[in-house]
Parts: sequence; structure tokens; C-alpha cells
Amino acid sequence: MEQRRYLTDEEAQYLRDLIPGRAEKDVLRLFAERFEPITDSQLANFKVRFRLHSGVNSGRFQKGMIPANKGKRVSQDTYEKIKRSDTWFEKGHVSANTKQEWTAREIIDDYVQIKTDKGQGRHKWKLLHVLLWQAYHGRKVPDNCCVIFLNGDHHDFRKENLELVTRNELARMNQRGLRFTDAESTKAGLNVVRLNTKILEIERNKNV
Repeated sequence: MEQRRYLTDEEAQYLRDLIPGRAEKDVLRLFAERFEPITDSQLANFKVRFRLHSGVNSGRFQKGMIPANKGKRVSQDTYEKIKRSDTWFEKGHVSANTKQEWTAREIIDDYVQIKTDKGQGRHKWKLLHVLLWQAYHGRKVPDNCCVIFLNGDHHDFRKENLELVTRNELARMNQRGLRFTDAESTKAGLNVVRLNTKILEIERNKNV
């Protein structure tokens, strides 16, 4: 059985602001970039408890739904017409509205994303500050970590303003209000969290 996830007031309010008008996968991704991740079922429970609706069709078939084309077959003539139409994408075709590689865009909370080439003709939007941190340090961000802006300015991409933290550390900082608009104050808050974590580890080891 999945453990119940209790949200802080800040996390709950962030979800309330985030959910309307967004698909669940986007809500989960954006929430995980700022706080400790939640699961699909935890998000669903939260939406039920607070009667929140995204207003966006998830695109998935719900129980009892019947596909509009159930029992129908496409004739060879129809197939050929579709293939000859402008809606048919030939191999290598690029849609007119496809964004070029390295195009930048802003998303929620003024974060900047960059479109990067993932190989095999596929592209993916990635957070610019994460890519820059990886370039600065020559390694990837671990799965259990994220990169934060020490001064809270999501357009300040200087090396000294980008800090790698674990998602657990980030959650503790948010819970205790230890993130500030001053980089040094935020670093001090992070050190407090890390010191407390180390003390707890030592105490646990003593009791083993």
C-alpha cells in the first residue's frame, strides 16, 4: 500500500495554483522540479480532497468509454486519400510549427527551457539551468537531486548561483522557509539542513 503523502501549506497552495488548465503529467513534472515528487495516485487523491479539476482532457480512455471508430474499418480508398492529404507525414517530414533545436521558452515561475536534440530525430525540452550546471561541472544531475537558484532569480545562470541539492534537502528547506532572495542566506539555510541531517544519521547509528 502506498504511503500517504502529507503536503506542506506551501506545497498545497502551489498545487492549487498549478492544477487548473494543465495535464497531470505537466503538474507532476513541475511539482517535482520544486518539491519532493508525488505519484499519480497522490495527485489524484489531492484533487479529490480539494475538489480541484484541471479542465484538461488527459487523453486516456476512462472506464465505460467507447471509441468512436469501434467496429469500423478504413477502406483502401480512404487510406490512399489520407496518405495523399497534407495530414500524412512522410518519413523525415518536419511539421511547420516544430520548434528549432536550442529554441528557448519560459514556463511556470519564469523557468527557462531549451529544446535539445536527443538523437534519432527526437527532441526534448530541458531546463536551461540544469543543462548549464551539468556543463559547469562536467557531470549529470543525479536522479534524486535538482538544481536551485540560490538567490531565487530564475534568470541568473551564473555558476555560483546554481546549487545542486537532494530532493530531500529541498523539501526540508521549503518546509522551514530557508530559501531567500540572498544567495548567502540560502546557502546558510542549506548548510543548516545538511548539518541537521548529519546529526540525525549519527544518532541513528548510535542506536543500532
